[in-house]
Amino acid sequence: MKKLVFLFSFLITMQLYAQAPDPPFNPMTANGARHISYYNGQWAHILYWQNPTNLIYNDVYISQDSNLVINLDPSVKVLSGIDSSKVFSSLSLEVLGVIDVHTKYYWRVVEYNSFGQTAGPVWYFISQGPFFSYWEDYFYGDLSNYTILQMQGAVWNISNTNFAGGQAPELSFYNSTLVSDTSYLILNSFFDLSSSLNAIDLNYSLDWQSGQYTIGLSYTLDEGLTWQPIWQQDITEDVPANQTFVIVPNENYVKLALYCIDTIPNSAGYWYIDNFLLNSPLSTPSPPAQICANSDSESQKVFLSWDPGSTINPSWGYVIQRKNGLPNSSTNYYQIAWVGPNVLYFEDSTIQLDNIYTYRIQVREGPGGSFRSNWSNEATAYVPAVVPVELLSFASSVDDNGVTLNWTTATETNNSGFNIERKQVHSLQSTVGNQEWNTISFVNGNGTTTEPQTYFYIDENLSSGTYQYRLKQIDFDGTFEYSMTIEVEINPPAKFSLAQNYPNPFNPTTKISWQSPVNSHQTLKIYDVLGNEVAILVNEYRMAGKFEAEFNASNLSSGIYYYKITAEEFVQTRKMILLK
Repeated sequence: MKKLVFLFSFLITMQLYAQAPDPPFNPMTANGARHISYYNGQWAHILYWQNPTNLIYNDVYISQDSNLVINLDPSVKVLSGIDSSKVFSSLSLEVLGVIDVHTKYYWRVVEYNSFGQTAGPVWYFISQGPFFSYWEDYFYGDLSNYTILQMQGAVWNISNTNFAGGQAPELSFYNSTLVSDTSYLILNSFFDLSSSLNAIDLNYSLDWQSGQYTIGLSYTLDEGLTWQPIWQQDITEDVPANQTFVIVPNENYVKLALYCIDTIPNSAGYWYIDNFLLNSPLSTPSPPAQICANSDSESQKVFLSWDPGSTINPSWGYVIQRKNGLPNSSTNYYQIAWVGPNVLYFEDSTIQLDNIYTYRIQVREGPGGSFRSNWSNEATAYVPAVVPVELLSFASSVDDNGVTLNWTTATETNNSGFNIERKQVHSLQSTVGNQEWNTISFVNGNGTTTEPQTYFYIDENLSSGTYQYRLKQIDFDGTFEYSMTIEVEINPPAKFSLAQNYPNPFNPTTKISWQSPVNSHQTLKIYDVLGNEVAILVNEYRMAGKFEAEFNASNLSSGIYYYKITAEEFVQTRKMILLK
């Protein structure tokens, strides 16, 4: 871990506090990683991650059921170092045996030290699909293998006709809508596809009636959040029965859908589809497996290694692609290298510090390497920086019941930002005992810079008492350092008061502020002009301090209303106007 230099602008006594461990970080199989292999033994994928320092042991949980992992259910604990005081940084999926295809698996690491435990974030990956991506539907049955997302007035159905050029029955779609909209017929299955191995074949015809609409075939990589067309045709007239072949995308974990878009209102017509086939050869090349990506900031490289793929014809080597960010980020992959068939190692020297990169690899074969396998598993590398963050000052000021923290850095490298941590300690002004440190906010850093940077954070609406603050400066690679601790005191108000609501008049929300110099049971109620109680905003015991409540009058009519605060012997009422 880097050295973090602190030069404080005031004298302060350093205080040390026992801390539970920080969470694990930098999983190589990061969120959304696809095509994770599911065989036993040498084919079982290995999960890698990094741990904080000073651990005693850790546990690993993994399951298809995210709730079991979130709740740390003992039934899904697959690895534990408690008996041997061992800290694990990898897990072979061999512990699961043969895992299900095209399935999300959730996993979590729990870290333990002598002061407590910390459950890390819940990560997930997606297992690879079957070796053969195949689909056929002649529409002799129902549409139970599909999910229909249709616009009003549109109908997907099985029709006892043969207008598409096949044999009856066939799939039919009728659109008749007054507005422009899109209807989807989504295949429920997922596919790992290669543009040189798979193709879609279908028969179709169109009985145009009016308007203009577009038919097509689309795919999604995010389970239906966004769709990309791979074939489409604008319809303004009848289309006789014909056959079309559609080239598929070279992607893993793909969903496909037939769709129709009414490009102008009042469009109508029938679309007939039959012999809907996704073809796959009986023998296909296998992509490489267990891609590993490790970064080194000193050499500014990412080192890749992989287990070999297999080919039917002589291999033309491996194509390596990279994207910025995690596997589930929206950035696109791009090719960075094509290496020989006997190469199982690559150094990526085109990286930038303070970045995250995700990699995937495929094998090429056939004439000129024109035949492509599916893509391998995705592996993520986290590229750190090398110089420390130099903190020049860290100061605080108190304004009523708020604390303003100010700090300045001289230089920054790889600075993701600062966790603002706070704890309340026992004092005469507060009845609470010593509390644990809590993260109350995060302030983004400036990455790498040699210019001084100034930061501030305002902690508002605090109860009376004594508070301590510290900064946890975090690098993009997960390493961190704590600042020293500063202490502030929030004094109780000198007198009772109830402020005028703001804004006033209002529609439909307004804020009401008040203060109390004593600990007491407090109520804040709203009344109409007839004296009827219409809302209770506060009814609880509160410490001395300043407070604010929001009143939402969206279910009330315009008019004059009153709000009344009661605390001990103090009672005050003010008028406000709701103007809709």
